[in-house]
Amino acid sequence: MTQKARAIAVGLLLGAIACRESRPAVAPEGYVEVPGGKVFYTTMGSGDRTPLLLLHGGPGGRSCGFSVLSELAADRRVIRYDQLGSGQSERPTDLNLWRTERFVDELHAVRTTLGFDELHLLGHSWGGTLATEYLLTKGQRGVHSVILSSPLISTPRWIADARRLRSTLPESVQSVLDRCEAVETADEPACQAANDVFEKHFVRGARILPAVPECDGVTGGDAVYRHMWGAAEFTATGVLRDHDRTETAEYVRIVRQFLDQVEGRR
Repeated sequence: MTQKARAIAVGLLLGAIACRESRPAVAPEGYVEVPGGKVFYTTMGSGDRTPLLLLHGGPGGRSCGFSVLSELAADRRVIRYDQLGSGQSERPTDLNLWRTERFVDELHAVRTTLGFDELHLLGHSWGGTLATEYLLTKGQRGVHSVILSSPLISTPRWIADARRLRSTLPESVQSVLDRCEAVETADEPACQAANDVFEKHFVRGARILPAVPECDGVTGGDAVYRHMWGAAEFTATGVLRDHDRTETAEYVRIVRQFLDQVEGRR
């Protein structure tokens, strides 16, 4: 290498180091400005391996339940955040904010602000929808892997399965649920009691998790849930009522690509 070439290489290296060091340090906990308001995030762990970003369910759920995954932070940062409208994040009242596209932009804003050029994603339930939409619309660059935990990929299939489960409940419960599908009747005591029966059997009944101290006093965003989904798990009347990615060619391609990557690492 000539002296001139060496000088250029050193200059480029120093420039890259300066750019990297000029990025402001990100606090382990705080708020990120996203489209529509600010969202709360917090970090577990401090290892230098590729970070894991957690996407909670709902829509309108809370990220505090992810605290039980602290063991994953033994060698990397594990970051959870409350999506806008729920948890410890701001709660605007503009219904136009509760769109899948805006939540994708929100995720991108969190990733960009926290400086995650490379990361793993874990999406639970609606969070799986969000992770999928992110890959389809923002691309896969820098995303090492995606974990989909009980994801919502197809609302019609989700509803069909929920109704099949509902049909196994006592007739007395089913008759009440029949008139509780509208948001207008969902808050009636009889409807809430019948819905509790459904959730006890099929939503929370499979595995009883211990209480999570981080969730004390932290509530979900019911307005977000009802606008995007509906009154209860077994019916969808909101903006997600026709959501279906199972037949999307790009979705199938991405799934196969990630499966090939997993197979190649075995």
